Amino acid sequence: MFDKVTLQAGVEAQAGYLRGLRLPLQALLDAQTALAYGKADAEKRYKQAQGNISGKIKTFGRQTLSGQEVEQLAVYLFSGGEPSLVENILHSLEKDPPNKALLEGAIAYVSRDLKLADRKLQTLDLARLQPPLLSRVLLVQSQTTSSLDATEKARLLEQAAGLSPGTLVEEATIRRLVQLWADVANARQLMKWSRQYLRRFPKSYYMDDFVKSFSAGILKTARRGDAPRKDDIDFILRSLEVPDAGRMALVIIKSSLDAGLKETCITFAESAAEVLPRSFPERNTVIIHGLACRAAEAPAAVLEELTDPDMAEADATSRQVLKNAQLLASNILQEGLLKVARTPGETQEVDRQLDNFAASVAQQLKSSFRLLQESKK
Repeated sequence: MFDKVTLQAGVEAQAGYLRGLRLPLQALLDAQTALAYGKADAEKRYKQAQGNISGKIKTFGRQTLSGQEVEQLAVYLFSGGEPSLVENILHSLEKDPPNKALLEGAIAYVSRDLKLADRKLQTLDLARLQPPLLSRVLLVQSQTTSSLDATEKARLLEQAAGLSPGTLVEEATIRRLVQLWADVANARQLMKWSRQYLRRFPKSYYMDDFVKSFSAGILKTARRGDAPRKDDIDFILRSLEVPDAGRMALVIIKSSLDAGLKETCITFAESAAEVLPRSFPERNTVIIHGLACRAAEAPAAVLEELTDPDMAEADATSRQVLKNAQLLASNILQEGLLKVARTPGETQEVDRQLDNFAASVAQQLKSSFRLLQESKK
Protein backbone atom coordinates (compact mmCIF):
# COMPACT_ATOMS: atom_id res chain seq x y z
CA MET A 1 0.00 0.00 0.00
CA PHE A 2 1.10 3.56 -0.61
CA ASP A 3 0.77 4.46 3.09
CA LYS A 4 2.81 1.45 4.16
CA VAL A 5 5.73 1.83 1.75
CA THR A 6 6.16 5.57 2.23
CA LEU A 7 5.74 5.51 5.99
CA GLN A 8 8.15 2.61 6.50
CA ALA A 9 10.82 4.20 4.32
CA GLY A 10 10.58 7.45 6.25
CA VAL A 11 10.77 5.67 9.58
CA GLU A 12 13.80 3.57 8.73
CA ALA A 13 15.67 6.60 7.42
CA GLN A 14 15.68 8.14 10.89
CA ALA A 15 17.93 6.43 13.44
CA GLY A 16 16.47 8.37 16.35
CA TYR A 17 12.96 6.97 15.97
CA LEU A 18 11.05 5.94 19.09
CA ARG A 19 12.23 2.42 19.87
CA GLY A 20 9.80 -0.36 19.03
CA LEU A 21 7.08 1.89 17.59
CA ARG A 22 7.47 1.18 13.87
CA LEU A 23 5.74 -2.21 13.72
CA PRO A 24 2.80 -1.30 16.04
CA LEU A 25 2.26 1.89 14.03
CA GLN A 26 2.22 -0.04 10.78
CA ALA A 27 -0.17 -2.54 12.35
CA LEU A 28 -2.44 0.40 13.22
CA LEU A 29 -2.44 1.65 9.63
CA ASP A 30 -3.13 -1.86 8.33
CA ALA A 31 -6.02 -2.24 10.79
CA GLN A 32 -7.49 1.06 9.62
CA THR A 33 -7.34 -0.13 6.03
CA ALA A 34 -9.14 -3.30 7.13
CA LEU A 35 -11.87 -1.09 8.66
CA ALA A 36 -12.26 0.71 5.33
CA TYR A 37 -12.91 -2.60 3.61
CA GLY A 38 -15.09 -4.04 6.37
CA LYS A 39 -12.85 -6.96 7.33
CA ALA A 40 -14.30 -9.11 10.10
CA ASP A 41 -11.47 -8.68 12.63
CA ALA A 42 -10.63 -5.06 11.80
CA GLU A 43 -12.01 -3.44 14.95
CA LYS A 44 -10.19 -5.90 17.21
CA ARG A 45 -6.92 -5.38 15.35
CA TYR A 46 -7.34 -1.61 15.52
CA LYS A 47 -7.85 -1.62 19.30
CA GLN A 48 -4.89 -3.94 19.82
CA ALA A 49 -2.62 -1.74 17.72
CA GLN A 50 -3.72 1.38 19.60
CA GLY A 51 -3.03 -0.33 22.90
CA ASN A 52 0.42 -1.49 21.78
CA ILE A 53 1.41 2.00 20.63
CA SER A 54 0.10 3.62 23.80
CA GLY A 55 2.17 1.17 25.85
CA LYS A 56 5.32 2.00 23.85
CA ILE A 57 4.78 5.75 24.19
CA LYS A 58 4.44 5.46 27.97
CA THR A 59 8.02 4.10 28.14
CA PHE A 60 9.51 7.13 26.38
CA GLY A 61 12.34 8.48 28.53
CA ARG A 62 14.43 10.86 26.40
CA GLN A 63 14.53 14.66 26.38
CA THR A 64 14.52 15.16 22.60
CA LEU A 65 12.37 14.26 19.60
CA SER A 66 13.49 14.11 15.98
CA GLY A 67 11.39 15.57 13.18
CA GLN A 68 10.53 12.07 11.98
CA GLU A 69 9.38 11.06 15.44
CA VAL A 70 7.15 14.11 15.58
CA GLU A 71 5.53 13.13 12.29
CA GLN A 72 4.95 9.57 13.42
CA LEU A 73 3.38 10.70 16.67
CA ALA A 74 1.14 12.99 14.63
CA VAL A 75 0.00 10.04 12.49
CA TYR A 76 -0.77 8.16 15.69
CA LEU A 77 -2.88 11.07 16.97
CA PHE A 78 -4.73 11.61 13.68
CA SER A 79 -5.47 7.88 13.74
CA GLY A 80 -7.39 8.15 17.02
CA GLY A 81 -4.47 8.19 19.46
CA GLU A 82 -4.55 9.32 23.10
CA PRO A 83 -3.61 13.05 23.22
CA SER A 84 -2.58 13.06 26.90
CA LEU A 85 0.25 10.60 26.21
CA VAL A 86 1.79 12.86 23.57
CA GLU A 87 1.22 15.92 25.76
CA ASN A 88 3.25 14.24 28.50
CA ILE A 89 6.13 13.73 26.08
CA LEU A 90 6.06 17.37 24.99
CA HIS A 91 6.12 18.56 28.60
CA SER A 92 9.12 16.33 29.37
CA LEU A 93 11.34 17.67 26.58
CA GLU A 94 14.30 19.96 27.32
CA LYS A 95 13.77 21.88 24.06
CA ASP A 96 11.01 22.21 21.51
CA PRO A 97 11.11 19.55 18.78
CA PRO A 98 10.99 20.35 15.06
CA ASN A 99 7.44 20.99 13.87
CA LYS A 100 6.09 21.28 17.39
CA ALA A 101 3.01 23.02 15.94
CA LEU A 102 2.15 19.79 14.13
CA LEU A 103 1.85 17.87 17.40
CA GLU A 104 0.05 20.75 19.10
CA GLY A 105 -2.42 20.93 16.22
CA ALA A 106 -2.98 17.18 16.29
CA ILE A 107 -3.50 17.20 20.06
CA ALA A 108 -5.98 20.08 19.76
CA TYR A 109 -7.90 18.32 16.97
CA VAL A 110 -8.23 15.02 18.82
CA SER A 111 -9.27 17.02 21.92
CA ARG A 112 -11.96 18.74 19.76
CA ASP A 113 -10.46 22.23 20.11
CA LEU A 114 -10.93 22.95 16.41
CA LYS A 115 -10.01 26.64 16.55
CA LEU A 116 -6.65 25.93 18.19
CA ALA A 117 -6.04 23.04 15.80
CA ASP A 118 -6.66 25.34 12.85
CA ARG A 119 -4.26 28.02 14.16
CA LYS A 120 -1.47 25.49 14.71
CA LEU A 121 -1.89 23.60 11.44
CA GLN A 122 -2.03 26.80 9.39
CA THR A 123 1.61 27.48 10.35
CA LEU A 124 2.90 24.24 8.77
CA ASP A 125 4.91 24.01 5.57
CA LEU A 126 2.78 21.36 3.91
CA ALA A 127 5.33 20.79 1.14
CA ARG A 128 7.66 19.22 3.70
CA LEU A 129 5.19 16.58 4.91
CA GLN A 130 5.24 12.95 3.72
CA PRO A 131 2.05 11.90 1.82
CA PRO A 132 0.64 9.68 4.62
CA LEU A 133 0.81 12.59 7.05
CA LEU A 134 -0.08 15.29 4.53
CA SER A 135 -3.29 13.48 3.57
CA ARG A 136 -4.35 13.43 7.22
CA VAL A 137 -3.53 17.10 7.73
CA LEU A 138 -5.59 18.07 4.66
CA LEU A 139 -8.49 15.95 5.91
CA VAL A 140 -8.34 17.70 9.27
CA GLN A 141 -8.04 21.17 7.75
CA SER A 142 -11.19 20.59 5.73
CA GLN A 143 -13.00 20.38 9.07
CA THR A 144 -11.14 22.96 11.15
CA THR A 145 -10.81 25.90 8.73
CA SER A 146 -14.12 27.72 9.17
CA SER A 147 -13.51 30.24 6.37
CA LEU A 148 -13.66 27.60 3.64
CA ASP A 149 -16.73 27.27 1.44
CA ALA A 150 -17.99 23.93 0.16
CA THR A 151 -15.88 24.01 -3.00
CA GLU A 152 -12.70 24.75 -1.07
CA LYS A 153 -13.39 22.01 1.47
CA ALA A 154 -14.05 19.59 -1.38
CA ARG A 155 -10.71 20.49 -2.97
CA LEU A 156 -8.84 19.64 0.25
CA LEU A 157 -10.73 16.37 0.63
CA GLU A 158 -10.08 15.34 -2.96
CA GLN A 159 -6.36 16.06 -2.52
CA ALA A 160 -6.29 13.99 0.67
CA ALA A 161 -7.98 11.05 -1.05
CA GLY A 162 -5.47 11.14 -3.89
CA LEU A 163 -2.50 11.05 -1.52
CA SER A 164 -3.58 7.87 0.32
CA PRO A 165 -5.43 5.56 -2.09
CA GLY A 166 -6.79 2.32 -0.69
CA THR A 167 -6.60 3.45 2.93
CA LEU A 168 -8.99 4.61 5.63
CA VAL A 169 -7.97 8.17 4.76
CA GLU A 170 -9.42 7.76 1.27
CA GLU A 171 -12.54 6.13 2.71
CA ALA A 172 -13.01 8.93 5.24
CA THR A 173 -12.44 11.72 2.71
CA ILE A 174 -14.94 10.32 0.21
CA ARG A 175 -17.46 9.72 2.99
CA ARG A 176 -17.02 13.35 4.05
CA LEU A 177 -17.45 14.51 0.46
CA VAL A 178 -20.81 12.72 0.45
CA GLN A 179 -21.76 14.49 3.68
CA LEU A 180 -20.49 17.84 2.39
CA TRP A 181 -22.57 17.77 -0.79
CA ALA A 182 -25.56 16.38 1.11
CA ASP A 183 -25.42 19.35 3.49
CA VAL A 184 -25.50 21.89 0.65
CA ALA A 185 -28.03 19.84 -1.40
CA ASN A 186 -25.87 19.55 -4.52
CA ALA A 187 -27.55 16.57 -6.20
CA ARG A 188 -24.97 16.03 -8.94
CA GLN A 189 -21.96 16.01 -6.62
CA LEU A 190 -23.83 13.97 -4.00
CA MET A 191 -24.55 11.21 -6.51
CA LYS A 192 -21.05 11.38 -8.02
CA TRP A 193 -19.28 10.81 -4.70
CA SER A 194 -21.87 8.33 -3.44
CA ARG A 195 -21.22 6.18 -6.49
CA GLN A 196 -17.48 6.54 -5.93
CA TYR A 197 -17.79 5.57 -2.28
CA LEU A 198 -19.74 2.40 -3.04
CA ARG A 199 -17.35 1.43 -5.83
CA ARG A 200 -14.34 1.82 -3.56
CA PHE A 201 -15.65 0.78 -0.13
CA PRO A 202 -18.88 -1.22 -0.46
CA LYS A 203 -18.40 -3.01 2.87
CA SER A 204 -16.89 -0.22 4.96
CA TYR A 205 -17.11 -0.41 8.74
CA TYR A 206 -18.55 3.12 8.55
CA MET A 207 -21.37 2.30 6.11
CA ASP A 208 -23.99 3.51 8.61
CA ASP A 209 -22.55 7.02 8.40
CA PHE A 210 -22.70 6.93 4.61
CA VAL A 211 -26.31 5.72 4.61
CA LYS A 212 -27.37 8.52 6.98
CA SER A 213 -25.59 11.23 4.99
CA PHE A 214 -26.87 10.00 1.64
CA SER A 215 -30.46 9.64 2.87
CA ALA A 216 -30.48 13.15 4.35
CA GLY A 217 -28.96 14.56 1.18
CA ILE A 218 -31.48 12.88 -1.13
CA LEU A 219 -34.39 14.29 0.87
CA LYS A 220 -32.83 17.74 0.99
CA THR A 221 -32.20 17.87 -2.77
CA ALA A 222 -35.70 16.53 -3.45
CA ARG A 223 -37.24 19.34 -1.40
CA ARG A 224 -35.43 21.72 -3.74
CA GLY A 225 -37.04 20.05 -6.75
CA ASP A 226 -34.06 17.90 -7.77
CA ALA A 227 -35.35 14.32 -7.50
CA PRO A 228 -32.88 11.47 -8.12
CA ARG A 229 -32.87 9.43 -11.32
CA LYS A 230 -33.93 5.81 -11.11
CA ASP A 231 -30.70 4.47 -12.65
CA ASP A 232 -28.73 6.23 -9.91
CA ILE A 233 -30.94 4.78 -7.18
CA ASP A 234 -30.77 1.32 -8.74
CA PHE A 235 -26.97 1.51 -8.57
CA ILE A 236 -26.94 2.75 -4.97
CA LEU A 237 -29.34 0.12 -3.63
CA ARG A 238 -27.76 -2.75 -5.57
CA SER A 239 -24.31 -1.77 -4.28
CA LEU A 240 -25.40 -2.01 -0.64
CA GLU A 241 -25.83 -5.10 1.48
CA VAL A 242 -29.54 -6.05 1.60
CA PRO A 243 -30.09 -4.83 5.21
CA ASP A 244 -28.47 -1.47 4.43
CA ALA A 245 -30.43 -1.13 1.17
CA GLY A 246 -33.69 -1.90 2.96
CA ARG A 247 -32.96 0.51 5.79
CA MET A 248 -32.04 3.31 3.39
CA ALA A 249 -35.11 2.72 1.23
CA LEU A 250 -37.44 2.72 4.23
CA VAL A 251 -36.06 5.96 5.63
CA ILE A 252 -36.28 7.80 2.32
CA ILE A 253 -39.65 6.39 1.24
CA LYS A 254 -41.35 7.09 4.59
CA SER A 255 -39.84 10.57 4.86
CA SER A 256 -40.67 11.49 1.27
CA LEU A 257 -44.25 10.24 1.69
CA ASP A 258 -44.66 12.40 4.80
CA ALA A 259 -43.11 15.41 3.02
CA GLY A 260 -45.17 14.99 -0.16
CA LEU A 261 -42.09 14.23 -2.29
CA LYS A 262 -44.03 11.89 -4.55
CA GLU A 263 -41.45 11.45 -7.31
CA THR A 264 -38.66 10.54 -4.90
CA CYS A 265 -40.92 8.19 -2.99
CA ILE A 266 -42.01 6.36 -6.13
CA THR A 267 -38.48 6.10 -7.54
CA PHE A 268 -37.06 4.56 -4.38
CA ALA A 269 -40.04 2.26 -3.93
CA GLU A 270 -39.74 0.91 -7.47
CA SER A 271 -35.99 0.35 -7.13
CA ALA A 272 -36.35 -1.24 -3.70
CA ALA A 273 -39.07 -3.61 -4.91
CA GLU A 274 -36.66 -4.83 -7.60
CA VAL A 275 -33.59 -5.05 -5.35
CA LEU A 276 -34.95 -6.43 -2.08
CA PRO A 277 -35.57 -10.20 -2.06
CA ARG A 278 -39.04 -11.46 -1.14
CA SER A 279 -37.55 -12.96 2.00
CA PHE A 280 -36.57 -9.51 3.30
CA PRO A 281 -38.82 -8.89 6.36
CA GLU A 282 -39.75 -5.28 5.56
CA ARG A 283 -40.13 -5.55 1.79
CA ASN A 284 -43.93 -5.21 2.04
CA THR A 285 -43.52 -2.08 4.16
CA VAL A 286 -41.42 -0.54 1.39
CA ILE A 287 -43.94 -1.50 -1.28
CA ILE A 288 -46.95 -0.25 0.71
CA HIS A 289 -45.43 3.21 1.22
CA GLY A 290 -44.46 3.37 -2.44
CA LEU A 291 -47.95 2.43 -3.56
CA ALA A 292 -49.38 5.06 -1.25
CA CYS A 293 -47.35 7.64 -3.16
CA ARG A 294 -48.85 6.43 -6.44
CA ALA A 295 -52.45 6.22 -5.23
CA ALA A 296 -53.48 9.55 -6.71
CA GLU A 297 -52.05 9.01 -10.20
CA ALA A 298 -52.90 5.34 -10.79
CA PRO A 299 -55.66 4.48 -8.30
CA ALA A 300 -57.02 1.38 -10.05
CA ALA A 301 -53.65 -0.34 -10.45
CA VAL A 302 -52.56 0.71 -6.99
CA LEU A 303 -55.75 -0.50 -5.35
CA GLU A 304 -55.35 -3.89 -6.99
CA GLU A 305 -51.85 -4.23 -5.54
CA LEU A 306 -52.81 -2.80 -2.15
CA THR A 307 -55.61 -5.31 -1.67
CA ASP A 308 -53.31 -8.26 -2.31
CA PRO A 309 -53.50 -10.43 0.85
CA ASP A 310 -49.71 -10.63 0.96
CA MET A 311 -49.62 -6.93 1.84
CA ALA A 312 -50.90 -7.79 5.32
CA GLU A 313 -47.40 -8.94 6.21
CA ALA A 314 -46.26 -5.55 7.53
CA ASP A 315 -45.91 -3.62 10.78
CA ALA A 316 -48.85 -1.81 12.40
CA THR A 317 -47.85 1.64 11.10
CA SER A 318 -47.54 0.32 7.57
CA ARG A 319 -50.93 -1.41 7.81
CA GLN A 320 -52.45 1.96 8.67
CA VAL A 321 -50.71 3.48 5.64
CA LEU A 322 -52.14 0.56 3.65
CA LYS A 323 -55.69 1.35 4.77
CA ASN A 324 -55.28 5.07 4.09
CA ALA A 325 -53.90 4.40 0.63
CA GLN A 326 -56.73 2.00 -0.14
CA LEU A 327 -59.27 4.59 0.96
CA LEU A 328 -57.58 7.31 -1.07
CA ALA A 329 -57.46 5.20 -4.22
CA SER A 330 -61.10 4.14 -3.76
CA ASN A 331 -62.24 7.74 -3.30
CA ILE A 332 -60.33 8.91 -6.37
CA LEU A 333 -61.84 6.15 -8.47
CA GLN A 334 -65.32 7.00 -7.20
CA GLU A 335 -64.89 10.74 -7.84
CA GLY A 336 -63.71 9.99 -11.36
CA LEU A 337 -66.78 7.93 -12.09
CA LEU A 338 -69.17 10.47 -10.57
CA LYS A 339 -67.82 13.29 -12.75
CA VAL A 340 -68.93 11.52 -15.93
CA ALA A 341 -72.36 12.61 -17.25
CA ARG A 342 -74.75 9.67 -17.42
CA THR A 343 -78.42 8.72 -17.75
CA PRO A 344 -80.47 7.43 -14.79
CA GLY A 345 -79.94 3.87 -16.04
CA GLU A 346 -76.18 4.42 -16.28
CA THR A 347 -76.19 5.90 -12.80
CA GLN A 348 -77.78 2.75 -11.39
CA GLU A 349 -75.24 0.60 -13.20
CA VAL A 350 -72.33 2.70 -11.90
CA ASP A 351 -73.75 2.55 -8.38
CA ARG A 352 -73.99 -1.21 -8.68
CA GLN A 353 -70.37 -1.38 -9.89
CA LEU A 354 -69.23 0.83 -7.02
CA ASP A 355 -71.11 -1.33 -4.51
CA ASN A 356 -69.52 -4.46 -5.96
CA PHE A 357 -66.13 -2.76 -5.96
CA ALA A 358 -66.51 -1.69 -2.34
CA ALA A 359 -67.64 -5.16 -1.32
CA SER A 360 -64.64 -6.67 -3.11
CA VAL A 361 -62.25 -4.31 -1.33
CA ALA A 362 -63.89 -5.07 2.02
CA GLN A 363 -63.57 -8.80 1.39
CA GLN A 364 -59.90 -8.40 0.45
CA LEU A 365 -59.26 -6.46 3.63
CA LYS A 366 -60.98 -9.13 5.72
CA SER A 367 -58.87 -11.80 4.04
CA SER A 368 -55.72 -9.80 4.69
CA PHE A 369 -56.62 -9.37 8.34
CA ARG A 370 -57.42 -13.08 8.72
CA LEU A 371 -54.07 -14.05 7.17
CA LEU A 372 -52.27 -11.62 9.44
CA GLN A 373 -53.94 -13.07 12.54
CA GLU A 374 -53.13 -16.62 11.47
CA SER A 375 -49.50 -15.70 10.90
CA LYS A 376 -49.22 -14.60 14.54
CA LYS A 377 -50.38 -17.95 15.95
